[in-house]
Amino acid sequence: MMNILVNTVEKILGKMVLAQDKLAHYFYGSIIAAIGGLYSVWFGLVLCTVIAILKECYDALVNHLESGDWKSGPHSVDIMDVVFTVFGGIVVSIGRLI
Repeated sequence: MMNILVNTVEKILGKMVLAQDKLAHYFYGSIIAAIGGLYSVWFGLVLCTVIAILKECYDALVNHLESGDWKSGPHSVDIMDVVFTVFGGIVVSIGRLI
């Protein structure tokens, strides 16, 4: 039964499989936007975007301090992390605007 579900989802998504890390970024982006959205929908979206960018900058800085390289080290630095975090915020913001 589970294989049928997995196969169907892969067909729908064009065999695009999301890493658990990206789903976590989506989740936290939606949570940040929802909390910030208690003040204003736009504030929640901006807060989500700023935190996503700052988190990747922090990861790059830690990598640089520990290994001397911005991209490799204990943390992964990936622009797609920012994209998925902001996308989670966008979904929540659109839901609040409708």
